[in-house]
Amino acid sequence: MEKLVPELTIRSARKEDLPVLAEIFEEGFNRELIAVLGRTPRRKLGEDLFSFLIDILGEEAIVATVADTVVGYIIIVPHNTSQLSRKFFTGGYWLKWILSWLRGEYGFRWIPLVRVVRVVRVLRDTLIFLRYKDREKGIGFECRVLCIAVKREFQGRGVGAALIREGVEILKNKGATAARLEVRTVNLPARRLYQKSGFCEVGKVRDSGGEWIIMKKSI
Repeated sequence: MEKLVPELTIRSARKEDLPVLAEIFEEGFNRELIAVLGRTPRRKLGEDLFSFLIDILGEEAIVATVADTVVGYIIIVPHNTSQLSRKFFTGGYWLKWILSWLRGEYGFRWIPLVRVVRVVRVLRDTLIFLRYKDREKGIGFECRVLCIAVKREFQGRGVGAALIREGVEILKNKGATAARLEVRTVNLPARRLYQKSGFCEVGKVRDSGGEWIIMKKSI
């Protein structure tokens, strides 16, 4: 059993955390980025993503730090995630991202048509999650854990569990009675973490990349 991290601190994410947040995001999701884009993008793509989330969510973008160094993050949404989509467009973030893309700030200006199709599929898959409705009623099921990642060298040391506890507590303080997340069926370490944190399987949903398990925790 690996040693826990006693000096762990949980706080809201800040704009100065953007470089390390982008680094952790790339480390945890690089395979998916390459599958969609054909290559690893420049870190600015991740920085712009987290800048948007921090702007929109505020304290719901949470980081774990050790000796003032960010080692993990969790993004929670205390309302319907479709609001993120609306704010992405009404706030002009989509235009800023397109301009950055065309200027080559993400590492490429043009990608093959097959990659464009895959990007469209990812956007479609996102809509599948946004439209999924829990069959139970009256449990505030729109609150969710949108994303969580921990630096590889700190995995298995209680960082992910601490982030989930903090995120769930914030949702509870905002009046939520349940939280939801999705995890790939093949991601066994993440599934074990969520189960230990009190999440249980309530359904499944499929996108172009395969099957996701939908998990819920009453709070």
